[in-house]
Amino acid sequence: MARRPLSGDGRATVAAAAALLATLLLLARCDDARPPSAVDAVVRLGEQGHATVQSSWRNADAYPENGLTPLFARSFEQEAECDGVVTPIRRTTGTPSPKVARSEAAAARGQAGMRFETASGALLWWLPVRPDTPYVARVRARRPPIASGTLPVRAGELAIVEFFRPQQGRLQEGRTLAELEPQLGKPIAEHRAAADEEGAFGDARIRFTTSARTNSVLLLLFGGAPADVAAALPSDASRIDGAIDFDELALFELPLIRVLPPLPPAARRSGSEWERDVTIGGETRNALIAPPPAQVRVPCTLPNGRFRLAFGYGVAEEARPSAGRTEVRFEARLETASATLPIALPSATLAPRARAADAGWHDVTFDGVGRGEKATLVIATSTARGLPSEELAAVSLPLLLPGARPSGAGKNVVLISVDTLRPDRLGAYGAKRPDGLAQSPAIDALAAQGVVFEEARAQSPYTLPSHATLFTGLHPTLHGVERFDSTLAPDACVRLIDRFREAGYVSAAFTGGGFLSPVYGLWRGFDRWTTLDPFLHAQEPLRQLVPRPGEPLLNAACWQRTGHAALRDWLAAQRTVPFFLFLHTYAVHNYRPPAEFCERFGVTRDAAKFDPLAESDERTPSPAELPDLRNRYDASIAAADAEIGRFLALLDELDLARDTIVVLLSDHGEEFLEHGGFGHGRTLYDEVLRVPLIVRAPGLAPRREATRVTLADVAPTLLSLCGLPALPAASGRALLPEPAEPTGPFSAAVDEIHLGELRALEVGGVKLIEMSRYSPIRPRLPSFALHALAADPRERSNLARYDERGALLPDEQQPQGFRELRDLLDAHFRDLQRLRLPDAAIPGGLRSPDLDALGY
Repeated sequence: MARRPLSGDGRATVAAAAALLATLLLLARCDDARPPSAVDAVVRLGEQGHATVQSSWRNADAYPENGLTPLFARSFEQEAECDGVVTPIRRTTGTPSPKVARSEAAAARGQAGMRFETASGALLWWLPVRPDTPYVARVRARRPPIASGTLPVRAGELAIVEFFRPQQGRLQEGRTLAELEPQLGKPIAEHRAAADEEGAFGDARIRFTTSARTNSVLLLLFGGAPADVAAALPSDASRIDGAIDFDELALFELPLIRVLPPLPPAARRSGSEWERDVTIGGETRNALIAPPPAQVRVPCTLPNGRFRLAFGYGVAEEARPSAGRTEVRFEARLETASATLPIALPSATLAPRARAADAGWHDVTFDGVGRGEKATLVIATSTARGLPSEELAAVSLPLLLPGARPSGAGKNVVLISVDTLRPDRLGAYGAKRPDGLAQSPAIDALAAQGVVFEEARAQSPYTLPSHATLFTGLHPTLHGVERFDSTLAPDACVRLIDRFREAGYVSAAFTGGGFLSPVYGLWRGFDRWTTLDPFLHAQEPLRQLVPRPGEPLLNAACWQRTGHAALRDWLAAQRTVPFFLFLHTYAVHNYRPPAEFCERFGVTRDAAKFDPLAESDERTPSPAELPDLRNRYDASIAAADAEIGRFLALLDELDLARDTIVVLLSDHGEEFLEHGGFGHGRTLYDEVLRVPLIVRAPGLAPRREATRVTLADVAPTLLSLCGLPALPAASGRALLPEPAEPTGPFSAAVDEIHLGELRALEVGGVKLIEMSRYSPIRPRLPSFALHALAADPRERSNLARYDERGALLPDEQQPQGFRELRDLLDAHFRDLQRLRLPDAAIPGGLRSPDLDALGY
């Protein structure tokens, strides 16, 4: 009997049935009697082969303002006046007022422009802008060949200064920049540029991305040399009148997709030009950008047995004014030679600005069974009409995980850093409040189950260098990440997380941002890194500012992805592989505990009281204010302790505690007027260097250790406990499982632009602190402090001798051994400098946008 040809509908029915049968056959393999899995550790697919992205977009490194409508533009070719505010930079006796007029010199040559005549002044424009948005500012100017050496600017220089709150009303003309400061507020960031040529028209351009807290900028065009400088110049010097000609002043907003910088080769893992560090909803991941329409293709080899594919996708809401409002469609499938399997996504379309629930990364897991065949994971992005879009869609590099935890898998690791926590305020370290309240029951219980290091020290007194030491095992002088504007280079050294990554661990970090923000380079090597503090309560003001100021619904949606529920979800998803989890919180640092803890610890919550975040750099609290500060500090510890207790209970609930190493520590302490100051980062006394260090590990008997240890010892200790290779050049040593052995001298250092440089060395029970390079922010501190710790453990009696004017006496009038200890300190740091990693710390004006909210 002859077969009739199938109609179009019949062919579609057969094709659909065949696809369904193939899907059922592949899924049915879950019941095969094959070995459980050939995947015994995580496989990062982007690193296994070259992932590809097919898209019509290309990343343009040039300034792409052509074709864009400027947000602000002043072309003076047809304008008779300049509407900017004219202001002197500083007052100078006998200096004429700055003025702006048509440029006759330019007109004579057939050029349009204005002339800015000034002794020392600037033209100002106050402009609203959007946070997390790339801009380019441009001015065409002819600057004089002579510029002042007494000012921090050059004539004809263009500057952009970012601010948090736009001020109402016009700026007052004729006021100096210093006089305008109260009206302008505290700047967040500043960017400058000048035309290259002198004496001729040239372009000055600034390309920058506003911070997460910026919503207005001050645009400044600086004038010429001051009159008093010009008068001292040779008589034959040209153009000493301090006048510049300028034209075509504009500010453009750029699509982020065009200016997102590529990763350096050392940091690129997939080999794809589309790979980037992408931050969505306060969480950074190594990802492939896929501006729609695009198709991401990641090749892989499926195992013989059960497997799990895991990846995330999302749309960055920080890109442009309209970003996140156009719906982006995502589709995913797994292609093999025999079948194409659709992968269900939690949300097929995303528009985070239109729907707050769409904000953040969306995680996907797909379970299946393989037979060793080649496959390709395909994720496609598109818009409703299929037209190209500037939406920054992204797909995190996928993971191929075993379907069941392999036998002999390594121990899990949880590293908890409680910022600014003094050990002497914990019950485990002997703290007892007069009212009998316990501020740290969960931490105390953890200490009772683990090893307590009673004499642990940080080697720097603030967050950034201490955490760099924690992750590298290196003394701060060796890694060099000591200044607010420095970042750890991607290939600076082998890090702690690199060893765990090589061993097949999945990793995540839930941090409070600030100095733990990705801009400082510490996140490199982690699979995901959040900057939304997992332990801050719902009333914390920072939640209203990060990641998007003025967008409470979007902020709330993002913070929901970083709290207790998010930790539960992430832990539950890692049961088949060992994991490394880093938790960091500013809950103690911020002195803002929830109301219930304020009430319990007698916090007054009086607005007139000292505010550590707002005033720590402005004034020192009085002794009368200390009781309230201590109560707030203890209440903050109790709040953080409660969250830590919830997390430790979660490990028990998920049956993970027996296979998990838990380390709890702090990056530095806090001073409460012990040496006349408050806060941290400004001294090297024990109150800011001594930190808690508690280690609970399977098979490790509880005990207390009195040996002096440092944060540089943490990385070697974790590697030792997990049986992983040591770091090649670590400053520290493994403290466990065997008892720690005493080592050589202890040293600490801080090198900070506005704090100054401090060095300390402790050897043989004697500690010398050198503060001779210190800035005048704390002028009451001596240039050298010498302490015999056995008789003076609190470092209150300085044995170094000074005259009645406070000047250090000559060495021959100092205590015996003083000069030798000074020489030893110099020699010690010379040795460290010789061993310093070249190009490990990258300077360059980096600053996390939320440092202001943290009091920095």
